[in-house]
Amino acid sequence: MKKIFYTLFIISAASILLVSCAAATVATLQPEITAKTDAAKKAPETAEPPETTGVTETSGEPEDKTENKTESQTENITAFEVNPRFEELLLINPEVVGQIIIESAGINYPVVFGADNIYYSAHDINGKASQYGAIFMDMSNRGAILDDNTLIHGNNFAGHGESMFGNLELFKSREFFDANKTIIYNNLYSDMEWEIFAVYEVGTADYYMLVRFGTHANYLSFLDYIKSRALFYADFEPSPADRLLTLRTGSRELHDYHTLVIARLISKTDNVGG
Repeated sequence: MKKIFYTLFIISAASILLVSCAAATVATLQPEITAKTDAAKKAPETAEPPETTGVTETSGEPEDKTENKTESQTENITAFEVNPRFEELLLINPEVVGQIIIESAGINYPVVFGADNIYYSAHDINGKASQYGAIFMDMSNRGAILDDNTLIHGNNFAGHGESMFGNLELFKSREFFDANKTIIYNNLYSDMEWEIFAVYEVGTADYYMLVRFGTHANYLSFLDYIKSRALFYADFEPSPADRLLTLRTGSRELHDYHTLVIARLISKTDNVGG
């Protein structure tokens, strides 16, 4: 009987110890469980959307806002059409994106837009190998979409004919710069007039260019950079709405230097579809 009694006593003591340990474990986890439970109880059945502060949060799937457009918003969408003057050029090369004309400098060329800044420096718009290359838009730009700064490249050859951007050198004369400020650069959808405000030279190691500024402060900093390098600079009041056009070529006078002529947009007429 004593053996049985002692056995029962040991089993009971062990049971009490296990129950105590389990209770301690539950007590340790209880605050977290209770907090979650209380929070769940306080959550309303229908939650109101949080107030916005200018930042939109997304759930990972794009929101379809088509149904949210008002009738007036739909009517304001404008469709542009390719200007018929480019139809023949596009048959020659579908990478044509515009035409650049500076009558005073004898410059009149189609502008192409390739996948890099190498191919069209050694090929014409027909895709044939050529030392003259073609006039081409920088690969950082977006073709038919007008960026903050549209950058166009061309090789530098002396004289007329196939001089490409060689005659940009003329703008390094103060007299020529002051007397000839107009550039016509038309893309597929818009006719545009630009006014030259600066010309400068910069070494390859110091070459710096932006095509999208991001902020007005960045734009002003970019203008300060141009002004610090400029041979000539015509002051104007910068606006966040400004669009720039930069023409770049190699310098004949200095090895490993660039000559750049920069203009700003002053008028734009879109070819609106019927």
